Amino acid sequence: MRRWMRLALLALPFSPAGNAISSPDATRFAAPEVIVATGGPLTKRVVLTDFDENRRLMLAATEIAPVQSATFRSRPRIRLAMYWGVQWQGKANLPDSVTPTAAANGAQTGAFYPGFRGEPAVWLFGAYGPMRASARHVTPDGLAILARHKIPTAVE
Repeated sequence: MRRWMRLALLALPFSPAGNAISSPDATRFAAPEVIVATGGPLTKRVVLTDFDENRRLMLAATEIAPVQSATFRSRPRIRLAMYWGVQWQGKANLPDSVTPTAAANGAQTGAFYPGFRGEPAVWLFGAYGPMRASARHVTPDGLAILARHKIPTAVE
């Protein structure tokens, strides 16, 4: 099965019985409605509110990056807050960090580590519900999306 198909299937909400919930809004869970990026090499916060673009960005970050957490200590980091669910649709005035209230409504923390000293860019997804934290490589398509928003994709 293709990687994007696996991602789409994993992103569907499931009932307690394990069956996929079929509704017109089920595909809305394939990507966050809003992504807030702040800190590190950014001079000002960046808010991504285009769902289709956010979906393409998530599809560009599906390959697991086998890295040790210690390698992140010396790298520049951009903090991320990813707001999942239609209740966040079109909202650009969200806080930079995830509060307990926002987390209960679908926010997830993470970080983007631009390419640094020969190391590739990595997107770190924080733990979310039953899912563990994971580090993912970002494809050139994903890096192009970030660059269009003036998010540095490589820092020396």
